[in-house]
Amino acid sequence: MRVFALPVVLCLLAASLGAQSYTRFQTTLAYAERGGAPAPATLVGDLDDGALAYILPFDFPFFDRNYRQVFMNTNGQLAFSTADVTSAVTGSLAAPVGPVELRAAINVFRVDLCAGDRSQNLGIYPEAGRVVFQWRRVACAANAGAVYFNFQCHVFPNGNIELHYGPELVGFNQDTSFVSGIVSPSGGQSFAGFNNLLSVQTARPANGQLVTLAPTGYVYANGVDLTARLNAWPAASDFQGDNRTFVVGAFTLHPREAGGLVSGITVRHMSVAAMDGLSLVLYRDQGQIGVLEGNDVPLGGGPQSMAGASSTGFALSESIVAASVNYLLVVESTAFTTYFQRGINAAPFSILPALGDVACSVGVTGGLFSEVHEFASGPVARVAVSRFSETVPLARAGQSNVVLLSFELRNVPAHGNAIVTGMNFTLSLSGLAASDLSSCSLYREGSGSGGVDATDTLLSSISDPVSASLSFSCSEYLTQEGADYLLVCAVRGAFAGNGSVSASVTSLAYAVAGNVAPLGSAAGVAVLVAGTGNTVLLRPRPEASLAAMPVAATSSNNPANAFLLQTSFGTTTVSGLVFRGNTTGISGANLYRDSGSTPGRLDAGDTLVCAGVVVSGVSGTVTCTPPSPISIDAAGSTFLLTADFTAATAGVSHTLSLATADISALTAAAGANVTGCTLTVQPGSANGVDVNLFQMSRNAVFGGSQLAVLARLRFTGRGMGGDAPSLRLGFTHASGGAGKMVGLRALVFLEGAGPLGILDATDMLLYCREAAPLDDSVALPLLLTGSPLPVTGVRNLLICLGRASRPVSGEVTVAFKGIEGGTDVQWLATQTPQSTAVSVRNAAVNTVGGRDEYGDEGPRCSTGEDQSAVVTWLGLLALLVACTRWRRLA
Repeated sequence: MRVFALPVVLCLLAASLGAQSYTRFQTTLAYAERGGAPAPATLVGDLDDGALAYILPFDFPFFDRNYRQVFMNTNGQLAFSTADVTSAVTGSLAAPVGPVELRAAINVFRVDLCAGDRSQNLGIYPEAGRVVFQWRRVACAANAGAVYFNFQCHVFPNGNIELHYGPELVGFNQDTSFVSGIVSPSGGQSFAGFNNLLSVQTARPANGQLVTLAPTGYVYANGVDLTARLNAWPAASDFQGDNRTFVVGAFTLHPREAGGLVSGITVRHMSVAAMDGLSLVLYRDQGQIGVLEGNDVPLGGGPQSMAGASSTGFALSESIVAASVNYLLVVESTAFTTYFQRGINAAPFSILPALGDVACSVGVTGGLFSEVHEFASGPVARVAVSRFSETVPLARAGQSNVVLLSFELRNVPAHGNAIVTGMNFTLSLSGLAASDLSSCSLYREGSGSGGVDATDTLLSSISDPVSASLSFSCSEYLTQEGADYLLVCAVRGAFAGNGSVSASVTSLAYAVAGNVAPLGSAAGVAVLVAGTGNTVLLRPRPEASLAAMPVAATSSNNPANAFLLQTSFGTTTVSGLVFRGNTTGISGANLYRDSGSTPGRLDAGDTLVCAGVVVSGVSGTVTCTPPSPISIDAAGSTFLLTADFTAATAGVSHTLSLATADISALTAAAGANVTGCTLTVQPGSANGVDVNLFQMSRNAVFGGSQLAVLARLRFTGRGMGGDAPSLRLGFTHASGGAGKMVGLRALVFLEGAGPLGILDATDMLLYCREAAPLDDSVALPLLLTGSPLPVTGVRNLLICLGRASRPVSGEVTVAFKGIEGGTDVQWLATQTPQSTAVSVRNAAVNTVGGRDEYGDEGPRCSTGEDQSAVVTWLGLLALLVACTRWRRLA
């Protein structure tokens, strides 16, 4: 009998293990999109790589565990482990599964996705006998806008799982590699989802495909579940001041089967400096749930210092066997100096059992992520540039009220009322010293004109500055709406040299203790300072110059450099200019006075100055020696250099730049060197992309969450087509609160079946640029793909501008700066794009463009009262576009 005991036991064990399985069915059922308000959930991470933490209304059996909490990952997964709920890792689901990010998870459509708007793209819907998790119009992060996906996961109290796939919205088809299936907590078991494949696949589910997985034979082990307590959840808060107590988290430990003994908990948090007086306390929450009261019991020895650490541990002896137990996480502050800022150095308070944060006699599931809380030792102000111009400003000897910096200050109300008692600046000086300035003054702007006038209020002034560090005393009560300020200087009349000066805000002083560095930054452009001597000044023309353009191998009159020459005082003459760069393939060049109707481009109104240009392929120079010297005065003259090519080598780029040292004149030359347009020779083959239309809006006005259409672009695949180029735009001037574009974003949409030139619900977002600042050379990919995608047929695009998270208002000038990249791109557009003025307002205003040469309506923003449905859609769309991180798209 004993001889057969072991084989019998092994056979019984094998039979038991064999019974632990999931039965899979795949069929077709009409997809029913859920609508209405989704259930509340806590966002962990962001809407690119992030998750929604949700407490289920029932225990959900999954393999040999029961779960009460789930994390709806933006990347198409329901995760029950807290190993890394924000991960985008993918890979084969064949057991044994290695990556912990794929274990203890339902991988519905697991791929690196992007959900731009929580309320529109991710939704959790509790229904009778089930909970529906819905991903709506989510796109691959690497292929933004190519295809939008819709799918759901339904979970049931009996452990059944349904994977339901909906319709796609396809702008242009793109292969997508994904996985689908469920994986056990250990990774030792896995079962296929869609298409009965555990491997990485590219054949996407058709609309209505439904996969059902039903468990059989599982025995549930003893354990403890840790879940966040959402009904007592402290919302994301901004805490200010010392000697305060803050509730930052609430959670519950639940027994599973017979439960177990918890002997320790480690809480992860932001990294706290050694000198910061912050302590963490773990309480057993015995009174009103979620509220710290006198009958709550401190555990683990009471307050534990967080100083010098990014985690804090508590030794416990908590018996979780018969009933659930509630807990509170509390921060106590004494004195601290670090500003823990959301999105910068603050972090959620978390307990991750999957990473060993809970010491327990049995297995622990679930986990805690709190909201991200801010901690500031005092009031906080936000600083930003208010007005700027990419045109190099000019100041002359003896000139007063020279604007060095136009900036705004706003109060961040969550940290109290900010009363600023001092503003500190740093000057950057080149070619002159602080002593060459007779005064520096600080004004509060009245009219918002960007220059000193009778409406401005003088706050403080420094006579005869001797240092590049400036400190002004004031008493400014900041509001949330903010106020604009000017830092100006006066140049001594005896200054005889040439140089430049710029200024930046370095710090603020407040009326209360706890000086917190201001959010944001404000730095002015360098002001060119000309002395008493007569000097030729070289300045760029950002509103007219191009950054990059494709050129044919044999072509003429290509715009190569646009610049301005003027004198500091009086008149002089220029006898020669030398441009430097790669001149191989350039057969000729001409210099014009750019006095026509299309600045920066050759037209009939321009006047030829020099046709006898010498191009040297050896020295890389283009030398202009006009037949008679060019007369230059203090008002200045604009010039345009054009370049000709004859059988130039394809793929070679040419940039002709002008430096002050290469100007021959009767007087000295100074100013800013001017970089020319990068002209890239195209092969002119049968396959490529033609740019047929580029039309800028005449004006664009928008407010709130609306979008303004800046431009229309049309390109056509030639032959087999090719890769689309990138568009370059320049944000060259701004006034009001628009500043350096820190509150704006540029977007590219692929036009759909709706009217051309009008942004509507049929148009698809391809790309969003939110980098700060949007400056004088922003590259916008026009079709963003994870791998090269042949572009065939006709593509119509809309280039739009919208608000980002920060409220802004004011005026912005946007200039066309060219196109670059792509496959054998040929510029065939007949219109010459010019700068567009954009007004950012607090109310919607219609903007209507004319008809283009194709008879289509010109760009316009469809946000008028007579199009209320589109207004609503645009409001939602403006939230959608925050999806794409620049690190993926650069």
